[in-house]
Amino acid sequence: MSRSGTSGRTPHGKVLAEQKEYGGLAIAEVDPFGGREGGDWSNSQDDMRARILRERRTEAYGALTEAHPPALDKIPDLVPGPVEEIVRIVRAATTDGHRERARAERLAAAGETSRAIEAFEALRSNHPRTWFDRYAEQRLRDLEEPATEETP
Repeated sequence: MSRSGTSGRTPHGKVLAEQKEYGGLAIAEVDPFGGREGGDWSNSQDDMRARILRERRTEAYGALTEAHPPALDKIPDLVPGPVEEIVRIVRAATTDGHRERARAERLAAAGETSRAIEAFEALRSNHPRTWFDRYAEQRLRDLEEPATEETP
C-alpha cells in the first residue's frame, strides 16, 4: 500500500490495483511468491507465514501503533472525539441502529409518513456521523418531498 493509500504494489513496485475515489476499494489477486522464485533458492518452507515474519518491514508498522496516526489528520470531521465516545457511537449503531432503522422503514411502508419521519429524525439524532445518519437523511428527503405524478 502506498503512503497515500491509493495503490497496492508488488515488492518490485508493480501496481496491482489502484483506487482513485475517496472511500473506494482496490482489489487484486496476490501471488505469495511475487516473482521471488529465482532469488529464493534456499527457501524450502511449505508455510509462507515463517517467510512473511522473516521478511516483514517492522518500520512500516509504526503508524499503526501511534496514539495519533497521521491518517486521522486527513479525516478530522469523521473523528467525533475521544476513543470512549467513538466506542459508544459504534456500539449503539451496531445494536440499536439496525432496530431503529427497521422500525422507521416499517412505518414508512405502512403509510404512516409522519411517524416514519419522526423515527428517521430520531435515528439521525441517536446515531450522528454514522451510516444511519446518512441513510436517514436521504430517507427524510424522500418522505418529505411530495410525490409528483407524471401526466401524459
